Amino acid sequence: MLVILGNQLFPLDHLPPPDVAPVFMAEDVGLCTYVKHHQQKIVLFLAAMRAYADELRDADYEVHYVTLDSSDTRPYEDKLAEAMQAAGAERLPHFDIEDWAMEQRIVAIAESEDIEREVLDSPMFTCSREEFAEFLRGKSRLVMGDFYKQQRRRLGVLVDKEGEPVGGRWSFDEDNRKKLPRSITSPDIPAPNKPAHVEDVIRLVEREFGERQESENFWSHEHELAASWYEGTTGIVPLDDTIQNARRLGWTHHIPRLMVVANLMTLSEIRPTTAHRWFMEMYVDSSEWVMGPNVYGMGLYSDGGIFATKPYICGSSYLLRMSDYKKGPWCDVVDGLYWRFIDKHREFFASNPRLALMPRALNRLDDDRRKCIFAAAESFLAEHTRS
Repeated sequence: MLVILGNQLFPLDHLPPPDVAPVFMAEDVGLCTYVKHHQQKIVLFLAAMRAYADELRDADYEVHYVTLDSSDTRPYEDKLAEAMQAAGAERLPHFDIEDWAMEQRIVAIAESEDIEREVLDSPMFTCSREEFAEFLRGKSRLVMGDFYKQQRRRLGVLVDKEGEPVGGRWSFDEDNRKKLPRSITSPDIPAPNKPAHVEDVIRLVEREFGERQESENFWSHEHELAASWYEGTTGIVPLDDTIQNARRLGWTHHIPRLMVVANLMTLSEIRPTTAHRWFMEMYVDSSEWVMGPNVYGMGLYSDGGIFATKPYICGSSYLLRMSDYKKGPWCDVVDGLYWRFIDKHREFFASNPRLALMPRALNRLDDDRRKCIFAAAESFLAEHTRS
């Protein structure tokens, strides 16, 4: 059974003839989720795979194709083993796999099924593993410039009969730094047509992997907003000003939205969907497509890092430094909420090199100061949030 992976959709003249072996292809949940892929990347791969399977069938190949189904929790190996057993496969040909981990999985399948494995040369690379090993023989390190020249000569790419570079130089990289001449107008880029399967795959990806942000609750926050978050009567001066401005104008700058409202909603453990609803209700520019990433991703980090690299939270010192507000009792509340949040999520912050200084700073906090601000935070939460 010939295994073809999603990045091996080669022209058919590189494949064995149709009567040599049936083809196995699989859309696998594990391969789509082992890291957080951009949805368009998943659409590109799956739609291309389905179109390639059609091409194979039209060329009389027998294709065993497994479509993506999140309820099917079997690993890729089990799906392949089932297909091999159903086909009575005695051999397992596959193209050279550049991904070492995936290659080892295929090796393990062949060994577990006690079946002969055959590695086909991949047209994905101009240089085989053996040729590269030969180039490295006797060298203490790889010099990319030397390898580049050797490949140009081996393949006859832009070299003359003596093996010297056309144009007299091996590299014209310096020209890449020049500006495009004013006399040249760049051509319009035509909009591509959507080939077969694309719309179906878009719907599939949206269902299985879609902007999941609205259903994620990374911090497990469950508090609801009291009326003061709509009235601007929380007692935290920057927050109340921002709320009242939103009530009056239907708009506030991005920074107060992020570092005042969303920050304090995060520290107050507001349920993500509740916070999102507040932003949708309060602003004239609230659109679902932009509020989702901004609120769930950047503002709350409730998606666990799909959109942002770290949570945007701060205490009163940042708010004072970045504004003309005066220090007051509200600072104790904000600082208490901030350090209470750090204390509650010590493990998360300690595990991130960029954030590890926060729990260390908390350890140095004076005991009396800690008691004072933590009490102020608890009082605020009791009055201005609902369970």
